[in-house]
Amino acid sequence: NRVVLMIMIEKAVAVRDLDAILERAAELGIAMTQWGPVDFSLSYGRPGLAQQPEIREFEEQVIAKSIEYGVAPRVEIAGPEAAGRYVDLGVRHFCVGWDRFIYQAELDRLGQGMREIVARL
Repeated sequence: NRVVLMIMIEKAVAVRDLDAILERAAELGIAMTQWGPVDFSLSYGRPGLAQQPEIREFEEQVIAKSIEYGVAPRVEIAGPEAAGRYVDLGVRHFCVGWDRFIYQAELDRLGQGMREIVARL
């Protein structure tokens, strides 16, 4: 039985103080970091930045620094097609999909199938 401890890097102040945070995390045996682009964008004063290409600069900094300090970065992706870029950056831990999105996609598929059947009546 093993517990995995992970820290979220999701505030502008955390990115600013990233070296100190990761140094301490490594000392404490923290296993992973998790990047939080939406909360970062809000605390950075730029809501919506998470959906812009400029967010990658911050994301890649968190990934690279995490690896540098020996704390594995973990990212959330919608599906396997998004993994390649992160693998190239050195990421080896992923959260693939989220329950609500998986359920929504399946419910959308079922609903669309039924709409097509009903439309032929």
